[in-house]
Amino acid sequence: PAASDDDIFFRGQGLFETVLAESGILPFARLHFARLRDSARQLDLPAPPQDSVLTTRIEAVLDANALTHSAARVRLRLDRDGLLMLAAAADGDLPHQREQGVVATVLGPGYARAARPEHKTIAREALRTATRIARQRGAAEALILDHDGRLLEGATSNVFCLRNGELFTPPLSAGILPGVMRSLVVSIARDAGLRVHEIAPDLVQLTSAEEVFL
Repeated sequence: PAASDDDIFFRGQGLFETVLAESGILPFARLHFARLRDSARQLDLPAPPQDSVLTTRIEAVLDANALTHSAARVRLRLDRDGLLMLAAAADGDLPHQREQGVVATVLGPGYARAARPEHKTIAREALRTATRIARQRGAAEALILDHDGRLLEGATSNVFCLRNGELFTPPLSAGILPGVMRSLVVSIARDAGLRVHEIAPDLVQLTSAEEVFL
């Protein structure tokens, strides 16, 4: 299927992962595979193939789409009918966004979320709507708050803020997605000597932080 077939990809019930590929190398794939496997077990879905098989299939999809020498994203969809993979070139604006930053918009407390936010399920219409709202507002990401006005996560990201030299990020116990990059950032920050607090900041704490990143 074409990589633009989002309506088909996000229809029905199942799980998905988005795996980064850089010149054919999959730097974080095993972490994505582990999350996919863990969620499949919890949601009583068929177990995905072994990591080596998944890697071989991703490499074949990249090769078939002539993406072995560039940055690409591969989506994996796992449901009761099997496994689907779609590959597309990575967003060309990503290097610029990393250099210059992006605009984020905040949605009101209690905005609708995915039914099982702790899993990366296909049923993400609420989050896709949040992303559309962000785009309409000229923003790259929508930040979602809980009913108490505390930050949960972005529609497509985990969120961190730096305050007084210490790092804050919402806890997994708040019912957020256990992001692959989130776990890496927490580990790297602690190794670098930063204190990391898994506490959800409110909007005042978020907007007054020295730095916020997704």
